[in-house]
Amino acid sequence: MGATYFLSLRSPNTNNTNNAWNLNSNGNLWAVTSDPAEEWPAWSPPLGAHDAYSAGDKVSHNGKHWTSAMDGNVWEPGTYGWDEITE
Repeated sequence: MGATYFLSLRSPNTNNTNNAWNLNSNGNLWAVTSDPAEEWPAWSPPLGAHDAYSAGDKVSHNGKHWTSAMDGNVWEPGTYGWDEITE
């Protein structure tokens, strides 16, 4: 399965042509996201506050499962702001 993308408004775009929303011509407007049906998606480093993890978000990282313990979490799981889940 290919990557899933979502429209990110982190970069202003004044181009009002039909290609303004095209992934190939304006890749800076799009970011890769995980499959929402996946319970423990792989952790990816946030680019900033706009895509930081919220409290309760679930991720997998280094073979373990983690939940974010805080809103605005930009830390790597295992360093700060994450609770390891062992089931």
